[in-house]
Amino acid sequence: MLSDSDNIRLHINRKYFAVSPLSILLCVYIGLCYEIILPPDPPAWGVSHIALRDVPEQIQRPPYAMPGLVISDTDRHFGDPYEGDGRIKLGSDSERRLRRVSALAKRALKKVEDMVKVGVTTNEIDAVLHDFIIENNAYPSPLRYAGFPRSCCTSVNNVVVHGIPDDRELADGDIVNVDITVFSEGFHGDTSKTFLVGNVDHLGRELVQSASEALEIGIRACGPGVPFKAIGAAIYSYTKSRNLSISEQFAGHGIGAVFHRPPWILHHQLPLLPTKIAALSLPACISAILSLIVDMYLPYWYLQAMMNQEQCSPDTASRSR
Repeated sequence: MLSDSDNIRLHINRKYFAVSPLSILLCVYIGLCYEIILPPDPPAWGVSHIALRDVPEQIQRPPYAMPGLVISDTDRHFGDPYEGDGRIKLGSDSERRLRRVSALAKRALKKVEDMVKVGVTTNEIDAVLHDFIIENNAYPSPLRYAGFPRSCCTSVNNVVVHGIPDDRELADGDIVNVDITVFSEGFHGDTSKTFLVGNVDHLGRELVQSASEALEIGIRACGPGVPFKAIGAAIYSYTKSRNLSISEQFAGHGIGAVFHRPPWILHHQLPLLPTKIAALSLPACISAILSLIVDMYLPYWYLQAMMNQEQCSPDTASRSR
């Protein structure tokens, strides 16, 4: 587990990309105006060096964050097990509680809008969000989940998702996704948004806008009786028309009393699915639909050269939003 500056999911030959004269000329030619986030040298492995923020004892915690709890490395649920299909009855008290905690998550995200600017660190953003969530008698869900040491996720530039806030200052031309989840009244509320920092280049602005539009298209595809694969098909169709590709390493997920649980919502097209899976739908299930899109504006021959060095996939060898 690595920080914003460490958590790189861009599988390329770092030396080749970072210092090769050819790569510098290429970046100038195609108008790249942002910093590639690379690990420090030497890298800092693990998160034991990151001090956890305090949470008052009276705050209700999710199961995985109980004081003194030791979670086995083999626990695939990370101390947050689930059962059943996750349906939430409409009009129930559970729905009302879920709506309240989701509204709190939305308010927390709103606070970020005034903070994202050149010179601010993602660690400072995390500290403000942590205090805001605690002041509202809620728990920051990412904290201690699978060992995560911060209260929100901040992913800058080429970091695809789930970056750990750190002390790197946001730079002019950056984009940063802030992913916030709060836990209150027994339920999680999850939201995120990608912000532009200063003067972001045209390709960056276009990519963020396209990701936002893809999210709305995925939401509009939802409905009672609609198969889950229709969501990914709708997003895939749009991104293909924009000459973009989707990061297939991650998916949307069910949420409620449990942080991450089925249904898993893929964002890419799966044309050949078994009949039973293709027909599944949970109309009253709450899902977080992420839109993880990467911009394929690096020429294919350049991507292929990097792939030969590191044997990565074209979907990850690009700028992500």
